[in-house]
Amino acid sequence: MTRVGHPIPVACTLTPGEAVDRLGEWRALADDALATSRRAPRRLELRFRNEGDVRARAEALATAEAECCAFLQLTVDASDTEVVVVIAAPDGAEAVLDAFDRVCVPGRE
Repeated sequence: MTRVGHPIPVACTLTPGEAVDRLGEWRALADDALATSRRAPRRLELRFRNEGDVRARAEALATAEAECCAFLQLTVDASDTEVVVVIAAPDGAEAVLDAFDRVCVPGRE
């Protein structure tokens, strides 16, 4: 597949304070329900236990993230037992995935 048009800049529209708050929301979700994660060079997969409001929180965060970081591709899939969030980034945006990884995965700070 070939993308036509102008590339989307690797930039977030959140203020520094808003970014801290948003990362705090991701950390809270991870603290509450993260089961496993898998990191690839341009992809982070987060698997959460599907309990309580986890699905709604994951969907809300992914939607909000897509609005402020249009260069990211976020998907949320859910089954009865798990919610899977996949965050994919273009070349040059690996540091963004590193930040999500450090925030969401214990011991990667």
